[in-house]
Amino acid sequence: MFQAALLALRRLYFWISKQHLTVHYAMADDDKAQRNVLAVVFGDNPHFRFLMCFFHVMKHIQERVKLLSSGAQARVLSEVYDLHFARSQAHYLELLRVIWRRWMTDPTVIPFAHYFYGQWITGHFNTWQAFATPIGFASTNNPAETFNTLLKRDYTLRRRLKMGTLLRELSACCQDQSSSTRPFQFAKAKTLIVCVLDRAASFV
Repeated sequence: MFQAALLALRRLYFWISKQHLTVHYAMADDDKAQRNVLAVVFGDNPHFRFLMCFFHVMKHIQERVKLLSSGAQARVLSEVYDLHFARSQAHYLELLRVIWRRWMTDPTVIPFAHYFYGQWITGHFNTWQAFATPIGFASTNNPAETFNTLLKRDYTLRRRLKMGTLLRELSACCQDQSSSTRPFQFAKAKTLIVCVLDRAASFV
């Protein structure tokens, strides 16, 4: 179904623009079927890259580190964030060597290290670093998932609809969202930062 929808999108794009749809990047979570379909439909472009949603990487990693001590958990999570925010592939590989050596010297972290290496370094879902994502692109697919939640909650009511009904609901969604009167915020929003030091909280 997903593959048929993407192929239909390509045909529609060509029909309207008289140009082939060329996709350079696609982001999703670690669903092998999704990844395979994206590769089949858009993989004819030699520059196509599948990007892994970093939110989903961390979600899986946080589940795995629960078996570690609280100190090891904090250190491992911090190191994964360091890897994600590496400035370049060279910097990433340098960091990875240092972190890998550290993980392999701690017997409690070794099982996690092997999981991390197999899943997030050499596996199919290994493109989750910030330097792999083009400037200005999101590193998570959370905005798309938020929109999907709205679509399911307000329009499809979490039901599988027949194509005609689905198209009517999608049309209603497009009309509602494009005529939304919600103003765009140009000013910076004030945020509350809580700093906890020696049991005393100060608010900035």
